[in-house]
Amino acid sequence: MSLTNDGHINKLPFIATFMQIGSPSNGTPCGADYPIVLAMDEAQKCVSTMDLMAVDCVWSDWWPEDCMTGHDSRNKIGVIEKAYIEGNEMKMKGFIYALDFPDIAYFIKNATPALGFSMECIADVETKDDGYEHMTNVTFTGVAILFQNLAAFKDTYIDYIAAKRKEQEELTEQEKKELMASIKEMMETTVSEKISALEEKLEASKTEPKADEAMEAELEKVKAEKEALEAAKKEAEEKAAAEKKELEQKIADLEASRKSSGIKANKKTDGVDYSHVWDNGYKKGVSLMFAKMKEEVEGKE
Repeated sequence: MSLTNDGHINKLPFIATFMQIGSPSNGTPCGADYPIVLAMDEAQKCVSTMDLMAVDCVWSDWWPEDCMTGHDSRNKIGVIEKAYIEGNEMKMKGFIYALDFPDIAYFIKNATPALGFSMECIADVETKDDGYEHMTNVTFTGVAILFQNLAAFKDTYIDYIAAKRKEQEELTEQEKKELMASIKEMMETTVSEKISALEEKLEASKTEPKADEAMEAELEKVKAEKEALEAAKKEAEEKAAAEKKELEQKIADLEASRKSSGIKANKKTDGVDYSHVWDNGYKKGVSLMFAKMKEEVEGKE
């Protein structure tokens, strides 16, 4: 999956499902009297209205048990770049403002399996005999990220969150050497083949029954071509060396920039195990998550 400006310091890219199409919601969302249903034809008409809408969440430093439990449209932590339909799922790709909300971004990355979404919209509804409210004329206004079991549609989830940026600065030293070696080998092989062909042509021209003047001119031409290729080879080698140096400098600059930003795309938990945080439900999981985050932060001060 390729997202624009994946390496931007303030972007934590994600891909997620925020609604099921053609299936009733598991719960009754705020503003409705019954579970809701969005038909495929209505979904196709309204999906684009989610583009460039915001991602919000409930977040409190004083009351951690309230975090990720509902909607707070005034606390916008990210943007939906594009919404689209895949099968019976309403999906979106976007990003969280990682630099502006480092604690929330850190929480989302570590709590991803427990998180889902609740869409926000303006719509007309009609309660039918099946007992559900069927939505029409929908205009999406955003989504809230929250604990999955609190969403109206339980089958909402994050199926991609940027754990790290796969860019050139992440090449290992061995990978860099292999890359440069393959480029150099390719260049040398191509130039060597051309020089060999010219040398053969030069040798053959010596035995051809030509007039002395014509043969001398041909020899000079071949020699000039050989010298030009050798000069091109030298220039290519110098250019490759310069590009390698420039690449290594960019890698060093990117690494320095990433360290100075205070945010690492592939943040390690320094031995803190988050794998069992959510085993006992989100309420206990929230407290345990914040305790572990506090313990880790205090340990690094």
